Amino acid sequence: MKTFPTSAVWCLGILFISVSLITTGSSEVVGPADPVVALAGDDIILPCSLKPSVSAEEMVVEWTRSNLRKENVHLYRQGRDSNEDQSPSYSGRTSMFHEELKNGNVSLKLTRVTLSDAGRYRCFIPTLTSQVKETTVQLLVGAVSQPVISIDGTKGWGVVLKCESGGWFPEPEMEWLDSSGTILPADGPPEIHREEDLYAVRRHVTVNQTDTNRFTCRVKQPEINHLKETEIHVPDEVFPKSQVGFIVGLIAAAVVVLTASAGGVYWWRKHKEKQRQRLEELCDAWFVDRHKDDLIQRVSEGKSIASELHKKDLIPDEMNSQISAAGTRQDQMRLLFKALEEAENTTRVKSAFYRILLRLEPYLVYHLEEQRQRLEELRDAQFVTRHKDHLIQKVSKGESIASELHQKDLIPDEMNSRISAARTSQDQMRLLFKALEEAEDTTRVKSAFYRILLDLEPDLVKDLKKKQRQRLEERRDAWFVDRHKDHLIQKVSKGKSIASELHQKDLIPDEMNSQISVAATSQDQMRLLFKALEEAENTTRVKSAFYRILLDLEPDIVKDLEKQRQRLEELREALFVDRHKDDLIQKVSKGKSIASELHQKDLIPDEMNSQISAAGTSQDQMRLLFLALEEAENTTRVKSAFYRILLDLEPDIVKDLDICDDLFGLFNLFENLKKEIDDVTRERGELNNCMDFIDLSENTCLKKYIHYILH
Repeated sequence: MKTFPTSAVWCLGILFISVSLITTGSSEVVGPADPVVALAGDDIILPCSLKPSVSAEEMVVEWTRSNLRKENVHLYRQGRDSNEDQSPSYSGRTSMFHEELKNGNVSLKLTRVTLSDAGRYRCFIPTLTSQVKETTVQLLVGAVSQPVISIDGTKGWGVVLKCESGGWFPEPEMEWLDSSGTILPADGPPEIHREEDLYAVRRHVTVNQTDTNRFTCRVKQPEINHLKETEIHVPDEVFPKSQVGFIVGLIAAAVVVLTASAGGVYWWRKHKEKQRQRLEELCDAWFVDRHKDDLIQRVSEGKSIASELHKKDLIPDEMNSQISAAGTRQDQMRLLFKALEEAENTTRVKSAFYRILLRLEPYLVYHLEEQRQRLEELRDAQFVTRHKDHLIQKVSKGESIASELHQKDLIPDEMNSRISAARTSQDQMRLLFKALEEAEDTTRVKSAFYRILLDLEPDLVKDLKKKQRQRLEERRDAWFVDRHKDHLIQKVSKGKSIASELHQKDLIPDEMNSQISVAATSQDQMRLLFKALEEAENTTRVKSAFYRILLDLEPDIVKDLEKQRQRLEELREALFVDRHKDDLIQKVSKGKSIASELHQKDLIPDEMNSQISAAGTSQDQMRLLFLALEEAENTTRVKSAFYRILLDLEPDIVKDLDICDDLFGLFNLFENLKKEIDDVTRERGELNNCMDFIDLSENTCLKKYIHYILH
């Protein structure tokens, strides 16, 4: 047998090594040309790769940061991450894409970015033989926050608006705009304050009455290319009276000045100041009422707020003591809201509450305002999407809308030109909808479209909203009729009269009305009537008309069915509480709060509430609470109330147990099917395939029932 010469083996080995070195040596480390921009809290990727692409699986990759001192950010060597010497500030926040290393991708993922992470990062591969073994990546980190607008009084013919926004980095710019996007001259430069690492900015503007009375506060950060906007609509009644009224008032004032004492002038000024203060208080109280549920769940300084209100004599001693002794933050806030509602001048006290909250927890206020704006944008966008076909057919000012969106930099130049050149209004609107769908933030752009449409064609929006509301009401009525079909057939005695009214409205045909009229019994009449409802061209509309006539002719039946539905809901909720009693005792941590709410509703007695409050563990609290549920006079009603409160305070527990119930029903179905299938092997295979779609580690309930079926 021939053997391969040793010299040849050495030659091939040297050749292989040389080719590897040449291939590896020809690759260079490359990074991005532009800085990576992120907001605090984001997860970002610092790009770094080998060009041409070669595998980096066996290489050493060092990520470091040069700040005041060198920091080890991430180290990869010997085929694994090796972060023993990693800087503590990066612990648990860095990772590489191991599956991409074979393609030369050595990028670093950094999670939960902080402001202190900003700087230059070095990606270094020391094992490369090429001269370019490293690159640097510049990371810019910023922070943004939603502006908050408030009315700050009046000046001359106008209203003074104040815009505030905190939590920015780097230092932001603020400007005011009118509804057309034109920048308004502000009342002086922005006031900028720095608190620790973040900036807060405030700016006033005086605005005069316009066709829309809509004004926008925009805060932007050019360095990180981010901006936030908040729009306000100022009601007409807030603006000072017209010039004619002012002239009359001026003459009257002149007479007063000539004939009255200096005390009259003082009184007039005091009155104007009170008027401005009243406006501010109304705006503050509106915010508190609107966000009541969120504030109860999220405010952590309830005790401190109550203490400050108490010092101002705005809540009584006893209530302040109760709030101070409350066990949880949510209980503190519920008591505090109770105090706000019971106050003699509730608007004034809510305004004081808002001012204290804004000082103690400013970011919560900004977040709620941002959340409110996002919800409004979603609502606006949903309207636009739902009525797309109608808007394409009926809107005549597509070109003007596109022009305003273009001025706000919400649609590109080219698309604006195409819309402007389109022949018909329908073509303009089709192109405009295409632009809306292609926008980066389609929700925001559709919301802006809606606002402009509301300004230019308000009657069209009003008409579509009216039709939408009518359709929703019709669907609700039809749902009632479908749900209670069997009961209605048995109980309604005036089927003939209902059919006659529907016939007069041309909602059921002549022949069917005649058949119903000659039917022997009320049940036969109703069966025929339901047949007519199902066969109608627009069955929802006809069922809604049936419901309205029924409500007029036999209102007691409708009321009884509604009470029955409510009773069934209570029974279902009470059944849930009974079925999951053991789980609830073990898992619910807010038994004291639930008992407190039930006590406030007079559903459990004082003594039992005190015992629950004094219990040492959450399990003991829940055992006592279940004892109170069982001893209640109307146990079903009290258990239903318990369920509603639990759903509010600990929704995840309810959701998890509901999933268990649904899965139990599903797997009971599997069990019944199993009895009808002879091929056990095939049946086991099918169930195991089903299991592939379910993450068992996430749901122990699911494990339990699949185990039950398979074994």
